[in-house]
Amino acid sequence: MSVKVISLNRQFSNPLGIQYSFFDGIDNKNRKSEFKFNLEKFEAKYGRYPTNGEIGCALSHFEIIKSTSKNSRNVIIMEDDAIVSPMFKEKYLEFINHEFERPVILIFGYVKLSPKNVWLYKLKWPKFNKIKLSGLKFGNSNHSGCGAVAYLVSDKACQLISNQYEIWWQADDWRVYHKMGIDVLFIENPIIFEDIYSPTTTGSAAIEIDSFWSYPVDNLQGIISGFLKRFRLKKGQF
Repeated sequence: MSVKVISLNRQFSNPLGIQYSFFDGIDNKNRKSEFKFNLEKFEAKYGRYPTNGEIGCALSHFEIIKSTSKNSRNVIIMEDDAIVSPMFKEKYLEFINHEFERPVILIFGYVKLSPKNVWLYKLKWPKFNKIKLSGLKFGNSNHSGCGAVAYLVSDKACQLISNQYEIWWQADDWRVYHKMGIDVLFIENPIIFEDIYSPTTTGSAAIEIDSFWSYPVDNLQGIISGFLKRFRLKKGQF
């Protein structure tokens, strides 16, 4: 199955009829990985040691990608607290069967973001170099550290990632994948959302950080920054 749902207890409350299989998440307690996580490299990059949850998350994602690379196919990785939209249900098989010419990662939805606050996210983090895939807009973004509740890894990208002999990065640090030669594209209008009111089995309950009034000053600064990014893009400064 080319849709993998990461869960510690095999629960997925919002599948909406899509075809998927569970991947038993690594927690380094009940289930460990055969692959090595390099704590020293992580500390050198991020300035701190990883939490046990970060290690398990990164290894879980890597194991899925590693196993998929043996079959030369695309894979969609999803958290067990994902809310599947009708649009995702309509499009996901097209993405799974799409033949990508280059190594690609497609982000379908973002953690801690509800549908009512998509407008704010788009203002703060505009997309550049937009393209259309299966009728949906994707683009590059400076928000390269955002968490993804669901994303696709193309067959060629799986091969590049699986060539790594050890893990030392956060699962959602897209800059690392970009440096591997992978195009990381972010969807403009998400088609997967996180159930922010329900704790995932692979982590804790999320906080809706993209609500404007939760952090009005930070969000206003983010909106201004987003407009400046668009201005620089038009001036050819990106």
